[in-house]
Amino acid sequence: ALRRGSPWGVARVHIFDWGRSELNTPTLHDRLEEDVKADRRKFWGYYCGGVARLLHECIRVYMRRFWHQKKCVFVSVWDKDEFTSDDFIGRCALPLGELEASTQALAAYDGSTVSSGMFRGSKAKLRLSLKRRQLPADSRLQECWSVRLHSAEALPKKDMQSENDVFVEVSCAEVAPEELPDLS
Repeated sequence: ALRRGSPWGVARVHIFDWGRSELNTPTLHDRLEEDVKADRRKFWGYYCGGVARLLHECIRVYMRRFWHQKKCVFVSVWDKDEFTSDDFIGRCALPLGELEASTQALAAYDGSTVSSGMFRGSKAKLRLSLKRRQLPADSRLQECWSVRLHSAEALPKKDMQSENDVFVEVSCAEVAPEELPDLS
């Protein structure tokens, strides 16, 4: 469960209830009744399976994040909503490489251009830049990139009662921008 006031949203997970555990020797185990032994074998199996699953998930997250060379920067623009799910505004994908401040059009899930205004005449755009950062020679990281969002233009209004409260998600993908799947 997440603790209130925790600055990083740290979750505490109990994978074994040590409070109800006991130190058992082979001699003491042999003295137990068969149904108690069977019960302990069953729950020991659950415990071992849970630990194996936890290890598998940790390895999978690590490999997906760090194992493959990234080829694309993916930028998604959202409108934050307090009582309902956040509204998707648009996305753009750029090849991973140095880029001076450049204007990129936003696309909807179906690939169509996002527009705003009375007659949807204004195309929604982001102005952003990508820059590779130098790392110390003894760094454990191979490379580091800085993505800077300079401005946004003509974002469609998603809230009826107030202005948009926009946030941006930046992620990387192992595929080139033209290979990204259609999300519709």
